[in-house]
Amino acid sequence: MKRFASLLVVPVALAALIPSLLPAQAPAPAKKQFAILFFESPQGFADRSNANSSKYWQSWGGYIQGLYATGRVQSGSALLPPTVGVRVAKSGESSLSARGPALSGYIVVSGESVAEVSRLAKESPALESGGHVEIRELLPMTEPMGQGR
Repeated sequence: MKRFASLLVVPVALAALIPSLLPAQAPAPAKKQFAILFFESPQGFADRSNANSSKYWQSWGGYIQGLYATGRVQSGSALLPPTVGVRVAKSGESSLSARGPALSGYIVVSGESVAEVSRLAKESPALESGGHVEIRELLPMTEPMGQGR
């Protein structure tokens, strides 16, 4: 038995040396984070609660499930219509306009590039009702502001 134990020590010792003999590999690049910002038309907001609401929520439900299936989703939320919010400026508060497309929700995803994430955004139901989608790379909060990319 002692003889077999010494046979096991040699391969274990060699295995420990192998990584130091191999050339160092660069670590995989860290994935960036992006916000997918959904802007819906007034009709899109209306479809949340009118006769089209079932179709509206099924469409969004399928889209969101598809995004989660990619394993890239970090967080996100739908927003209430702009009539529920306010705009705050140094001069005071004012009502938000409901005339054109307004921010209706967001999802934070990981990815390599804006181009890659834009492929996910092209399937957004917001595009079907006259809205649009913006993709913005997030600035990591670990970097001092003003010294980012």
